Amino acid sequence: MVGDALQYRRRPLAEWMRRICDGRIALPSFRGGFVWDPTRARNLIEALLRDRPVGTLLSIPRNEDRFRSRPVIGSGTGTPAASAGELILDGQQRLTALWRAFHNEPEPLFIRVRGWDEVPLEVEAVRSGSDLRLRPGEDECESAVRQYEGRCIPFSVVGIDSVTQPEDATWIWCKRAMRNDGEKARLLERRIQREIAEPFRHRGLWHLTLPDDVSREEAIDIFVRTNESSAVIRRSDIAVALYDSQTGGSLREDIVRMVEDLGEEQVVIHRFFDTEEGEDKLIPVLGEVLFKVSCLRCEFSPTESRYTEKRVREYLRDERAELRDALVWALEFYRQEGIPHRRFVPSDVPIRVLPALYPAVRDVERKAEARIRRFLRGYLWRAFLTDRYSRSANTRLQEDYRAILANLDAAASGDGERWRRNVPIFRDHLYPLPKVERLADLDEDCLRSPRRRDSLAKAIFAISLREGRDLATGEPAGSGFGQQWDYHHLFPKDYLRKAGVSSRQFDHGLNFALVTEKTNSIIRNKPPHEYLTVDGALARAANGATEDELPRLVASHRIPYEALVAAPKAGARRATEVERLYRAFIAERARMMHRAMEALAKGQASVADD
Repeated sequence: MVGDALQYRRRPLAEWMRRICDGRIALPSFRGGFVWDPTRARNLIEALLRDRPVGTLLSIPRNEDRFRSRPVIGSGTGTPAASAGELILDGQQRLTALWRAFHNEPEPLFIRVRGWDEVPLEVEAVRSGSDLRLRPGEDECESAVRQYEGRCIPFSVVGIDSVTQPEDATWIWCKRAMRNDGEKARLLERRIQREIAEPFRHRGLWHLTLPDDVSREEAIDIFVRTNESSAVIRRSDIAVALYDSQTGGSLREDIVRMVEDLGEEQVVIHRFFDTEEGEDKLIPVLGEVLFKVSCLRCEFSPTESRYTEKRVREYLRDERAELRDALVWALEFYRQEGIPHRRFVPSDVPIRVLPALYPAVRDVERKAEARIRRFLRGYLWRAFLTDRYSRSANTRLQEDYRAILANLDAAASGDGERWRRNVPIFRDHLYPLPKVERLADLDEDCLRSPRRRDSLAKAIFAISLREGRDLATGEPAGSGFGQQWDYHHLFPKDYLRKAGVSSRQFDHGLNFALVTEKTNSIIRNKPPHEYLTVDGALARAANGATEDELPRLVASHRIPYEALVAAPKAGARRATEVERLYRAFIAERARMMHRAMEALAKGQASVADD
């Protein structure tokens, strides 16, 4: 196919960075985002410092008729990618990791040498700033001295002059490390430059350049065949390449247009997907969801191995508008269930199933709509609260999807017993809800802090958001994307710590509520029996809340008011009393929350529903 025209070349690392900086290197639009974790980046740098092989990169001369292009992620270059001379088909992760490391992203790295007396200096390891326990706000001179004493050189000082570092960066660090002893600083600077920095900058990265006459299809075929067994390239990346090859377009650009076409409804996407890092983060995440939904719609298990099925790619190409509407509908369903923002989502699994169900439920008669919603509500909360998807998630997800489709008629007719019996996730004997005793266990690991991802505590916390209102203002919990809201310990940490309660126990998921930042600043570390009285801090902030209003606001979070405001008995040992009151509160809230869990798992909108 390509024959003898293939060309292997060796290019110095410094030249790779210069080309990224001025935009001469770009990526084809079908390539996904940067996915390497910090450990892989450190291993790459360590291999280069020790002159070990790191694999061959694959490039092709840029031709916009063959591939649309975009800048290397994180380069920050203002040069349009369309001016690039070559596109990187394979090597994106390596080049991006190096660029980010030179710019201290996501955190500074350090080169640890075996000893300052060795000639030449020998690299022992590459360490992160967190490994060295850098002290925030520490004086830069003191920090440099500590680094030198620990045999560590900041990786940034071996950067490429005028590209990734100031020209005098090495000298500045050496002068600080040598406590302003100019002679020693110059000696150290020369050693670092001669024995580490210069060899590193000139270290060659081999790359294979495809000839300019290679077609789009041939280039993608080479990319796919090269990476089919790669642990670095994900199957989804290969699927995107095949999609672009088949359609002659760009999935990346299709997704960008899909979001733009939403107009003001884009806000729904931004609530639930990580958009803080821009398109480079958003597009791969959205693409992953769309592939999984397309797999389900095409009767495949939603696994990466199925992304490359022709039928899946065709569905994704032909039904983009429907997939967009389905995703918005599913995310709006989340919001209506009291989950306003991605930080409060207990599990990502249901967002694969709900959009796949959209074509089957969008045209139901209005009289059946409430019954269908009850069915789907039950599914959503059981997905959050049971361990149904703790293993073999994709297989079980497909089983539930098929069973839900087959039982929509029963749901529309109000036959709740039938769909609870026929859909696997509703089988209590296999996937029971957590019992009250487990919810009240202060040492249960999965109930620690709702901030932890995919924890039972997060699912329980989501229940408290359904009807929860701020304890002072009465605003719906989490309104405004949840950015001005805080997780608040109902029994303050210091209050419990003084009573001998451990951090594991006072970080129990049932000891949290969501309040506005302002309300959190009012409550601070006050015990609940002080801030929740009718003449306490919250009542004053609410301009004189009545005797009934505070209990109602507290109860809206599924919090037992009387158990929360109980004060220690006079004359009793305070520490013992505080611990007793805290345990009693957790036990009572566990019972209250369990009733809500049972109702939602049956699809009821509230405990009062029958």
